[in-house]
Amino acid sequence: MSTVRERFAEVQQALDEVHSLVDSNTPSDLNKAATILKSLLPIYKDLTNNEESKRPENLEILKEIKSRLTEETQRVMGKKEEAKNLQLQQQQQQEQQLRQQQQQQILESTNRSRAFTSPELPKPSLLQGYLKKQGEKGIVRAFKKRWFQQRESKLYYFEKEGDKESFGFINLPDMIGVKTVDSGFELATPTRVYIFQVLKPSDLNYWTEGLKDYKKYYQSLQNSQKFGNDSPGLSSSNSY
Repeated sequence: MSTVRERFAEVQQALDEVHSLVDSNTPSDLNKAATILKSLLPIYKDLTNNEESKRPENLEILKEIKSRLTEETQRVMGKKEEAKNLQLQQQQQQEQQLRQQQQQQILESTNRSRAFTSPELPKPSLLQGYLKKQGEKGIVRAFKKRWFQQRESKLYYFEKEGDKESFGFINLPDMIGVKTVDSGFELATPTRVYIFQVLKPSDLNYWTEGLKDYKKYYQSLQNSQKFGNDSPGLSSSNSY
């Protein structure tokens, strides 16, 4: 059977190992140190109840062991608390970095969307006035005076100003281009090229520039995917 002094030496050796394990400050070593300390508690209790330990020459050693047990236990608990706080801090930093990355991705996505979306232009003034429109039927396509009035996205034409029933309309979003020819201009759509003559020179700039402004405007709407359907208009027939 081991003597008290031998058991004291074993406990002190175990405490030395605990001290080294705590100094290494790794999770596995801290867990090992805690396990050793837990195993020393019943040994220490048994030693305190041993009559031989109560001798003056052994009592000081027992007090030292108690002090070291308390100290190393506090060190293990302190190191584990530090590790827990560090882990919590790292987790918070990772969560913050993740939030920042998500915010950056949202910002970049928004910026890309803005970059690919053309700015919406202000809507130009509605167009109206008299023009001479070339007919599309007959061998000789004569020009006839018509009253043109824009309503929403359609340019309606009537026999005269004030009429309620239109001869037809041109859908302005379908415009491909507008160009000046002779004493008038051409308005091209996918299905037809309309030819007009103006009644006075000042009207030419009014119509060509106004139609070009609307072409840009509708192109802007299409690019931004904001262009909606027109409200119901008048007759959709196309004639003289």
